[in-house]
Amino acid sequence: MRILFITHHYLDGFGGGSFASKAFVNAFAEIFHDVTLLFPIKDQNRSTDLNDRIRKIPVTYNISKWKKFFHLLSGKTHRYYKAFQEIITKETFDYVVFDNSCVSFGLIDLAHKHKAKVITIHHNYEYEYKRDSSNKLLKPIILYWVKKYEKGSLQKSDLNLTLTQQDKLLFQENYHLPGDNIKVLGCFEYKDKNYDYTNDSKPYSFVITGNLSAKQTEDSLIPWLKEYYPILQNTLLSHQLTIAGKKPGTEIKSLCKHLNIELIDTPPNMDVILNHARYYICPTALGGGIKLRIMDGLSHGLPILTHKVSARGYDAFKDKFVFEYHDKQTFNEALLKMISKEYTNRDIINEYKAIFSFKAGCKRLQELINK
Repeated sequence: MRILFITHHYLDGFGGGSFASKAFVNAFAEIFHDVTLLFPIKDQNRSTDLNDRIRKIPVTYNISKWKKFFHLLSGKTHRYYKAFQEIITKETFDYVVFDNSCVSFGLIDLAHKHKAKVITIHHNYEYEYKRDSSNKLLKPIILYWVKKYEKGSLQKSDLNLTLTQQDKLLFQENYHLPGDNIKVLGCFEYKDKNYDYTNDSKPYSFVITGNLSAKQTEDSLIPWLKEYYPILQNTLLSHQLTIAGKKPGTEIKSLCKHLNIELIDTPPNMDVILNHARYYICPTALGGGIKLRIMDGLSHGLPILTHKVSARGYDAFKDKFVFEYHDKQTFNEALLKMISKEYTNRDIINEYKAIFSFKAGCKRLQELINK
């Protein structure tokens, strides 16, 4: 089997999209061995932790901001039109895999024309994600094209893979689809890893991590500090909260200082911070898809307290290691339920590995393709 894999994400990045994309392309390479990858690069390409068997073809997009703006207006959503046409015309592939629906726009028909089956991996319900994270001025234009390419990919792909059951249901509901060609793959690690973490936490030590400069994180964390953190303070007088992540803004810094919360700006090693925590909090209440920062918490053996939006994709752990809330009352209830449970870090890690390890992800992908 020959696979042509096209991804939307910069694979040398540190965000959830990069993490998930590396997992998917490595899984295809593990299963099929003959994988060609088209991927975006900027000025230079750093290490990406990709399987050495993958044939890698970087694609640049060095155009002015004005030209990018006009591309947005016209619906040119990706950089791959020319590169894809050249390779699909010259070579034969059994499968073309689009990692994110936007890179499939205008290319699915061409893939089918050359007798390749099409798989599209949807990292989230893209319309919801863009609605919650896009610039207000450009939002109407962005949402118009998102709806067009997302619906088109769902209708035309031979197989659509989602990361959560909730995203599958949102696709069926909002695009009026039967769902026969939509399957839940979930997410997983991008390589085999060592889970032998040594936890040296204090009894009521909590941690929040993530990209603190991202719009969804800021728009969720700031209200959480004002509305939910006082509940934690009153419920557990003896507690410690650490917030760590990339480039926190002025308001987050000010609130943390006022509330006497430890804030670690752009830490070089997140493992050390997670190993000092007993519980993990994910306050993100916006955006779609699976929040991979919760995987960080679970992989270190930490119970999770999270807003219900961020609980998507973790159904197997609900009320066991993942406790969700949606308002102040349910926050307090979930907090009390979480701290009353007895479990070890190793209990959580073992169950995490059964679903989210690279080996488990490859097995699910193989089964879905075989069907």
